[in-house]
Amino acid sequence: MLPIKDNYQGHNIIVAIRKGDPEAISKLYDQYSGILFGFITRMVGNSLIAEGVLQNSFIVIWKSLATYDPEKERLLTWMLKITTGVCIDALPETGTIDKADTGISDYEYLNNAISLVFFKGLSLEDAAKKLEVPLDVLIPKMKMAFKQLHGGLSL
Repeated sequence: MLPIKDNYQGHNIIVAIRKGDPEAISKLYDQYSGILFGFITRMVGNSLIAEGVLQNSFIVIWKSLATYDPEKERLLTWMLKITTGVCIDALPETGTIDKADTGISDYEYLNNAISLVFFKGLSLEDAAKKLEVPLDVLIPKMKMAFKQLHGGLSL
């Protein structure tokens, strides 16, 4: 977690961007790109794909700056929500899953998958191995779950 000082600096950067400071977006990138890159790399399991997702995430973040409200959430939390959406969109749409394939309910399956990826820090590939399902089965289910969650979140 970023110290409060870093969150305050992040807020100051956002204010500077909104005022039109041409160097402020670079400062935002410099301060948060490492954290976001590590997060993305864990999700997609490939640093080349992660680089593209990071760039796309910053484009979406930049275009969405008007929606950021520091009273509602920390800057990093807001940026991670956006990055998660971009990351999920970057995953391939392959495979299907049948409840009989896993022997557990969709809810239980997705809860386990999300827990492994976000709380235990596993890559999608490692989570698929742990859950004993093919990666091309895990990815579309995760995409569907995040799209449903995204619909319930105000980004």
